Amino acid sequence: MSTVASRHKTASAPRRGGFWRNPALLSWLFVLLTVALANAIFLTGLRSSSPMTYYSGLASPSPGSLLGGWTIDPNVGWTVESLGRAAAHQWAEGDVPLWNSYEGLGQPLAGEMQSAALFQPFIMLQLLPNGVFVMHVVLEIFAGLATLAFLRRFGLGWVASTVGGCLFAVNGAFAVMTNAPFNPIAFLPLGLLGVEMIRAPLQRSPDAHAPRRGGRRPWAGVAVLALAIAWMLFAGFPETAFLEALFIGCWALVRLGQARGHRLAFAGWTAAGMVLGLALAAPVLVAFLDFMSWGSTSYHEAVANDISYPRRQIMSLALPFAVGALNNAVLRLQAGYLTLPALFMALVGLTGTKRRGIRLLLAGTMIVLIGNMFRFEPIKLLLNHTPGIKAILVFKYGISILEFAVVIAVALAVDDLARRRVSRRRTLVCASLTL
Repeated sequence: MSTVASRHKTASAPRRGGFWRNPALLSWLFVLLTVALANAIFLTGLRSSSPMTYYSGLASPSPGSLLGGWTIDPNVGWTVESLGRAAAHQWAEGDVPLWNSYEGLGQPLAGEMQSAALFQPFIMLQLLPNGVFVMHVVLEIFAGLATLAFLRRFGLGWVASTVGGCLFAVNGAFAVMTNAPFNPIAFLPLGLLGVEMIRAPLQRSPDAHAPRRGGRRPWAGVAVLALAIAWMLFAGFPETAFLEALFIGCWALVRLGQARGHRLAFAGWTAAGMVLGLALAAPVLVAFLDFMSWGSTSYHEAVANDISYPRRQIMSLALPFAVGALNNAVLRLQAGYLTLPALFMALVGLTGTKRRGIRLLLAGTMIVLIGNMFRFEPIKLLLNHTPGIKAILVFKYGISILEFAVVIAVALAVDDLARRRVSRRRTLVCASLTL
């Protein structure tokens, strides 16, 4: 009796240092630390993070030690900050920011989208000093933690999931594309998390006669997917949101094929999450469609996807600053980048034997986006026949999707390494392909 009691006491006693050994806590801290280090030059005040300093013409930043810029698009100041702060001030005064009376004779504020006027609660961060920078940092943290949660739900270990979360929190698109397309990127992993949360409770246990795992309907997954879709649209850049929704749809289709025994339920709940997300985003969709009924979209009308990067620029995709500072002749308008270590690990991840359907989806996504990016005509023709694609600068805004696919592949590689599934031969082949 005393032996049983002592064992129970020992088992229930907290371990010394157990708080810091919590893998979830450590993973969150690693993501936060990564974002802090990536933004250290601005967080410490060594350089100004205010777009007004760089692009208003009212001030001039002090010269630094290196040439180049910190963004590819001055619209971070001209639209994101100016219109975003105007929207935030209207919210603070109790008004819904539908109209901008300070632009010409007046212009729609919510309907023109790039202000992200209805992007609650994130838009309110613009009321703070350096509000655009604060909002971007919060979105980077959100993206990293959502990626971490998604990869854990996908079934990867803590180390692999943490690596993925850290990588996507500081991806190349976040680093250089700080205008309106920045905002929706953070919600791509949240959408995939919703799909995985819908799938989990529907899975049957290994025993065919046993009830489904959890024994409940996937309401939480539907809610997460709906929030992801809604926030993508409220975030203020429908092109990025549309491309992300396509990737989420492709992911859901692959998981549907793997959902034996509950395909109809999985499809229904996933569709419900997407429809609910569109319903939540109805205010911004109505404003946007009204604006589009008379607004000018210039070359976005029909031929946007005919534009590509010059093929010499493919070098800078994985070696971004080996060709010089940002905005030079080679790096001009490149809305993100990869790195050689990430490319190598992604190749290791793509050549694994587990989860083949997902690995094929990731490989196909990379091939299609890179082929379109550098004008491989069969891929360009294929995408131009996809409804809605022809009017989007896929070569530019698709880079964030490419980066996320690479991040998932890297996480798969780290997980394979942790489980000792990577052979020396596979490593050498992937290293050779990278070189």
